[in-house]
Amino acid sequence: MFLEQFVVLLKPYRRILLSLLLAFNFVLIVSLTQTNAFSRPPISVSDSFQCSDLVPMLQWSIAHHGLGNVHLSSKNFADRSAVVFAEKLDPERLLFLDSEVEELKSLLGKNWERVITQRNCSSVMTWFQKWNLQARKRILEKTKDVIASGVLTLKPDSKTTLKKKDFSKTIDDLRKRQESFLVQVFFDTPATIRKAYESNLFLFFQERLDLIVFPENQGPLTLFAKALLGTLDPYSTYFSKKEFSEFYEELSGLSAGVGISVEKSPESLGVTEVVRKSPADQAGIKIGERIVEVDGTPLAGLNFKSCTQLLKGSEGSLLTLTLENQKGRREVKLKRSASVFKEKKVSSKQVVTENQKTITLISIPSFYGRGGMEGLNEGFSSSEDLKKHLIKSVTEKTDGIVLDLRGNPGGYLEEAVTMAGYFLGEKIVVGVKDRAETKTLQSLGTMEPIYQGPLVVWVDEETASAAEVLAAALKDYQRAVLVGSKATFGKGSVQKLFQMDDPFLDMKLEGPGGVIKLTTSLFFSPMGHSPGNGGVKTHITLGLEKSDGIETGKATSSSQIEEIAPLVVPSVLDTLKKQEPIFLEKIAQIKTSPEASTNELEQVVAVTEQALVLMTN
Repeated sequence: MFLEQFVVLLKPYRRILLSLLLAFNFVLIVSLTQTNAFSRPPISVSDSFQCSDLVPMLQWSIAHHGLGNVHLSSKNFADRSAVVFAEKLDPERLLFLDSEVEELKSLLGKNWERVITQRNCSSVMTWFQKWNLQARKRILEKTKDVIASGVLTLKPDSKTTLKKKDFSKTIDDLRKRQESFLVQVFFDTPATIRKAYESNLFLFFQERLDLIVFPENQGPLTLFAKALLGTLDPYSTYFSKKEFSEFYEELSGLSAGVGISVEKSPESLGVTEVVRKSPADQAGIKIGERIVEVDGTPLAGLNFKSCTQLLKGSEGSLLTLTLENQKGRREVKLKRSASVFKEKKVSSKQVVTENQKTITLISIPSFYGRGGMEGLNEGFSSSEDLKKHLIKSVTEKTDGIVLDLRGNPGGYLEEAVTMAGYFLGEKIVVGVKDRAETKTLQSLGTMEPIYQGPLVVWVDEETASAAEVLAAALKDYQRAVLVGSKATFGKGSVQKLFQMDDPFLDMKLEGPGGVIKLTTSLFFSPMGHSPGNGGVKTHITLGLEKSDGIETGKATSSSQIEEIAPLVVPSVLDTLKKQEPIFLEKIAQIKTSPEASTNELEQVVAVTEQALVLMTN
């Protein structure tokens, strides 16, 4: 079963969470025992992992890793492990100095043989105990300085978008970065929430630091296990049993809600948005109200994650919220519904041009569904939802279709393969290559495409993984014009999930349990190209930097994955080669008007309208 991550992001800090999502987005093949196949205290040193379990886990993972040879005993591996460990502790690069990370590299390098042969992790623990608490104190001291300085009384003219960088070289640079971050978080939070913290701004920042800056309340050896797997490649990692349970709930689309967005406020959750026609809207919940209890459990003293966990539940389950506003307290009973996440499902709208042409814009925000498993999550399938929109469009005689894959982080790979069949028929869509062989996946049960008219695919730098599979297949078969950013995200590897206590894996570990997510192979487009080589390049670049050129994609990663021979049969390959010059010539004629608005939607519609003529000749 091919899977890929599908996560419904919480409204608070969506920008930051989205960047993390993209960093860990993946396609995977599940093999879960298919053998028939701050918080305010510092991180506890109590671990599910023991050092004696780390090396066997890593050795097993190296033996099954699909991206080439890894030399466990090399200094390069030790150095990289140190850096990744520091990154796990400091994902926003706001805690440690570069010199402190270099100290960890030196300490771990000198003791790497002890780690491997004696399974002794004292060097990691020594550094952790020396610097982790000190780094946390440092940012809390800076927080007090920011509050006292008065910088929060004047809203900045423009918000600075913080990007992940290397660790700061100097303490002054680190302090500047911390201040910029704290100010941005403050002004990114709704004014009603900020006002609730007027008497205790330090608590406001403590809670935000807990959520954004400080890692999960996991022991250092558990984080070191994640780092060791992350040293193999950016997409391999470790999930504790609890983490995986939460992850799979999101992946499977089993989460349901009541239709509100919330921010942490003192001793409660402040309601910042209410989805129209949701259970919360129908119950009369208003923006600005505070949730003080969930099913009788007071939220005072709980961190944001614990509060939001209480709101989650299965479709149709009941929820009692105790709300507080200026008039007092009231209690409402609600029934959770997955429909409140409808903005995460396939949707469509029509645009009528000045020339009276009807363009249908179909948005595919993720590839949710059943992962090819019959009977699971009936009625929850992105491919089935797309099929309904396509049939409706064909019935209503649309003149052209735009598939909007912007921001799509991926999802179930089978859904993407099925979708490709709606436009291609029964053809090879993607190849998955491990150390031994390449296997191909093709759309089945779709002898004739549902839609055969002009097609434009709209992508951006956040179009990733399975979304890149769909875009690449439609591009390779010259079925669609790709527009948007110069290239997509560039995610071209495949992962498997392995339960560590599966006896058939024979890991012989004593303690941790949980799940390993391990990169085992790469995927390739029908013409043998990997998205890992800088993403899927578009034909036409939109936006302020418009380009008339063909294949203007710019590499988005330093990965150099060896391309493979085309996966299509010789007769199809020969036909595509003959058609390519004609196809590219037509694309070269498609240009947005010089007078066109910088609004990208208008540009996409203009491209589609021109494709109506050229692509039907």
